[in-house]
Amino acid sequence: MKNLNLMIKFLSIGFVVLSFCICILMQVSSLTKYLTLGAALFCIGLYGVLSSNSILKTLISLEILFNAANLNLIAFSRFTDLAFVRGQVFSLFVMAIAAAEIAIGLALIINIYNLKKISQVSELNQLKE
Repeated sequence: MKNLNLMIKFLSIGFVVLSFCICILMQVSSLTKYLTLGAALFCIGLYGVLSSNSILKTLISLEILFNAANLNLIAFSRFTDLAFVRGQVFSLFVMAIAAAEIAIGLALIINIYNLKKISQVSELNQLKE
């Protein structure tokens, strides 16, 4: 498990650094820059979800994943769908769902902590009792 976390960490950091170097050194279109930023945010969020032990850090990393998806939706809508605003509308729906998810998740975390004094993901197997 420790080797897997280390590999995920190096791959995500390497992808972020490589993608930003490519965007800086090469003359790429604006859409590519937005998509690279979205992919970098997605890698950072994925690393946070897979490597953190804290429940709160996992929820924050999920929000970063949602924001990466929103950035890609708006970028595609801006550069490919000029007559309609489908990407922006879909992005608003994703933001509403993310807000509801974080509210419900935070309420669950607070209740679990008040009842069992659990704040780590690895200790959540105690809920089976």
